[in-house]
Amino acid sequence: MSIRKGLTWDPNTKKFYGLVDCDLDVNSDSIDEASQSLVLLLTCINGAWKLPIGYFLIVSLSGEQKATLVQTALQLCGDAGVKVVSITCDGLAGNFSMFSYLGCNILKDQGVTHFKSNNSVVHIFVDPCHAIKLVRNAFGELRVFTDRMGREINYKYLEFFLELQEDKGLHLATKIVQFRAVYKKLLIRAEIREGGVFENCIPLRQINILTCSSTNPLTSINQLSQTSEFAEIPEDDSDPYDTYIEYLGCIGQTDEYTQSVLEYISGFVTRKLSRQIKCEMCLALLIGDENLRSLISKKTRGGLKHASSGVIEIVNKTEKLIKPNIKNQNKPENYYLYIFRFLTECYETGNILYVPDNADHNASHRLLLIKSIILSVAKNK
Repeated sequence: MSIRKGLTWDPNTKKFYGLVDCDLDVNSDSIDEASQSLVLLLTCINGAWKLPIGYFLIVSLSGEQKATLVQTALQLCGDAGVKVVSITCDGLAGNFSMFSYLGCNILKDQGVTHFKSNNSVVHIFVDPCHAIKLVRNAFGELRVFTDRMGREINYKYLEFFLELQEDKGLHLATKIVQFRAVYKKLLIRAEIREGGVFENCIPLRQINILTCSSTNPLTSINQLSQTSEFAEIPEDDSDPYDTYIEYLGCIGQTDEYTQSVLEYISGFVTRKLSRQIKCEMCLALLIGDENLRSLISKKTRGGLKHASSGVIEIVNKTEKLIKPNIKNQNKPENYYLYIFRFLTECYETGNILYVPDNADHNASHRLLLIKSIILSVAKNK
């Protein structure tokens, strides 16, 4: 790993630290300041612990030098009774050279991926995450790859895909706009504070960023008693509410791309709410049957959830109502109460998220569950 160059004097040991220290005299004037640190780390494969066993401050190391350090570490681990079964490192050229000195020239023969140490077999691995990053960087720079069949893998299709996402305003579970998402979270979660105890200024007021005091419908669901009473949304004759019926009526059929993304968002909402809701009936209304052709089935590794048809319908209508407000650079949270009023009127007499022969649950939980879904969609726009 890269480190910042610099020397530090330790008065106790009377030595400078920060110079290259691979078995050399660190007090020599000819030693360079280290710019990297090579760290050897043991990771348990049948437990949950990691242990650094050594580090070396370096400028650079050859493959042969790295191989010598690894062999020494393996010998010391063997003396301590630790069995090392594999070595994992980044896919740098120097590490491939190290593999060669250890007896695995995988650049020439990928069938030989192990060597012997202390009468034990040690396997070698290139870190998959780093390998993917190397492929990504090379793809972005070269822009065109060709596979074994001579077929072209062109970077321009990723650009077309990005343009499609920006045009639709919906992302197909990708992480291309990732920095902006993190930056937005920092803004809405942080607070500006002035005039602390140790500061020489007097605070005139406390400034909060995007705070909102409202009752969480999930809390209401979890704490609600058997009574069928719930808070009503006050009447409002504002323009946004009046335009929703007309807007929904002029929207055409949802295209396949948008529908796939909305189903994925519905699954995200279902997964999020199912972690917080304690009512078993509400949980059953959220979760739907698996659709093998959906984006969720293609992306999941066992943790994603499929939404019910009721959740998908609510997410679809909520998205259609929120979208024009986003284009007008308005905050979706400012409109979700209007959207909730409109949709609850639509679903008040329908069968969406409805439990037959259970009037108490329908009266106390149904609209709160709808409100929770709408709010989850609005907060994640």
